Amino acid sequence: FWHGFSVILAFYYHVQAGLSIGFGFPGAEEICYKDPSQIASPTVRHYVTAPGMQFPPPSEGGRGGCQAADISKAVTVINIIGGSTIIAFCIGVLVDSITSPA
Repeated sequence: FWHGFSVILAFYYHVQAGLSIGFGFPGAEEICYKDPSQIASPTVRHYVTAPGMQFPPPSEGGRGGCQAADISKAVTVINIIGGSTIIAFCIGVLVDSITSPA
């Protein structure tokens, strides 16, 4: 479990982000400002609550968020690139099969 998400639910959101369908959830607010006692994974808890992992909020001249949210964003970018590559490949194969003579 990660932030209370089961593997199946986490995979669902992973696919949604990778194929650019739906909206980005969980966001930085749900990741970085969650009560640490509700974070099941010690690794995720480290990237949210350990010293130096929280960034200063915008009210203090910082950008806000935490290291865990940055990791989440990086994984989402990788998913989007991978998902769009697969979709482009499938469209290319389809167009090639339609336009090539038998």
